[in-house]
Amino acid sequence: MTAARWAALLERHHRAILVGSLLVGALAALSLTRLRLDVDVLSMLPRGTAAFDDFKTFIADFGQLDELVILVDGPAAERIAFADALSERLSALPDMARVQGRLDAQAVADGLLGPYLPNYLPLDAFPQIEQRLTRVGIAQQVTVDKAMLAAPFDTSLPRLVAADPLGLRLFAARALAAASPDAAALDGGYITAHDGGALLLLARPSGSPFDIELSRRVVAATRDAIAATQAERGGTPLRVELTGGYVFALEDATTMRDDIIRFSLLAFVGVLLVFWLGYGNLRALPFLAWPLVLSTLLAFALSLLLFDELNALSLSFAAILYGLAIDSGIHFYSRYLQELLPRSALPPFE
Repeated sequence: MTAARWAALLERHHRAILVGSLLVGALAALSLTRLRLDVDVLSMLPRGTAAFDDFKTFIADFGQLDELVILVDGPAAERIAFADALSERLSALPDMARVQGRLDAQAVADGLLGPYLPNYLPLDAFPQIEQRLTRVGIAQQVTVDKAMLAAPFDTSLPRLVAADPLGLRLFAARALAAASPDAAALDGGYITAHDGGALLLLARPSGSPFDIELSRRVVAATRDAIAATQAERGGTPLRVELTGGYVFALEDATTMRDDIIRFSLLAFVGVLLVFWLGYGNLRALPFLAWPLVLSTLLAFALSLLLFDELNALSLSFAAILYGLAIDSGIHFYSRYLQELLPRSALPPFE
């Protein structure tokens, strides 16, 4: 088909083409409701490269900020009771793998200072430890152990003596305390601020925080559980805040989506403004703007058919493509003016 016959065909059916493009654009716009933004930085790394693939595997196996941190602030007795009830409610959520509420300090000490005790013994305590391991030192420690076991009303001492008969844990515990002077305290078994004003709950959902749908469900269900627990218990209002990787992921997704929409619109308007400044009229703007909008909507619709989601890097190219796509419109419009106006009124077209 020659260019003249093609132009004549378009001229005869220009209304049907316009209506059809509007319908296609409206259908493609529905794809924006399914647009999912992948905020995981790892998704932007190259694929098929051993170093990057190993790094992704490491992050997937060991996790990265995979906790939802819940802060409960208020009077000690009420916040502890509230934390107990909230921990039980959160543990029943389908997307929640584990909720760390009360800590068993003795179990933590046994795990940390049991088989790994030699790793935490400070070097400056070695002379005292060496003396304690001598015949005389062992005899002196046995005397101390007997005195501890003879103490009335303390049933925990026999287990402590049996776990550490030579008293070596004391050296490691002092070293750990000196190395972490700002470590949080424990109040009622909960991780508590030094001033005693707030405690923390650590929740571990069943998936990655970069799964935005999972993060949205987890955060919404946690907020509902907090509201239900507060309504159930009543009493003094407590301040309950959320943070952690799942909250960060939602905020990052919202920020990135808003920024991409904002800059894409600014780029679109800027390109049209440059055209208006160059040609001095607005009559051609609808004919130039609609192909840009339609091509953008079709690109989103096709990408969602081919891929499950888009990352921020792929979406950022929308603003760049506007600057490139306007070139064809400028050439077509310039050629149109050459045909429409006397040639003496136009500069040579190159």
